[in-house]
Amino acid sequence: MKLGFTLIELLIVIVLLGIAIALVGPLTIKQVENARARNERQMLERWLHKQSFNAFAKQQQYSFKFDGKAIYAIPQQPTEPEVVTVFNYLFFSPQHIVINQNGYIQPDQLTFSINQREQHINLASLLTDKYEH
Repeated sequence: MKLGFTLIELLIVIVLLGIAIALVGPLTIKQVENARARNERQMLERWLHKQSFNAFAKQQQYSFKFDGKAIYAIPQQPTEPEVVTVFNYLFFSPQHIVINQNGYIQPDQLTFSINQREQHINLASLLTDKYEH
């Protein structure tokens, strides 16, 4: 009676495991990347909502520039814009938004891309949708 496995049997199992990992690995990595990109989009939406609330609470207008992977705060005095936050997965074409002292954001839409796919956030509905549920 033979106990254990032969070297050939072990090698075949190792090769099959390697093939399975090679097939599943890239799909798993892509799913992780997509989840991180969705998380950044949600972070952006929460950040915009927070800035709207701050503008209303302080009765102060805020101005922001979106360019590349960064958001810049544009101060009231003529100085250099300051980097507010930098994203890894979101990419913005050059845009400018203003949040007035009532918390309303202009323009009504923010455009960005994730993995070369253009996406939009409707800024007007972003503020109202949070409280309709």
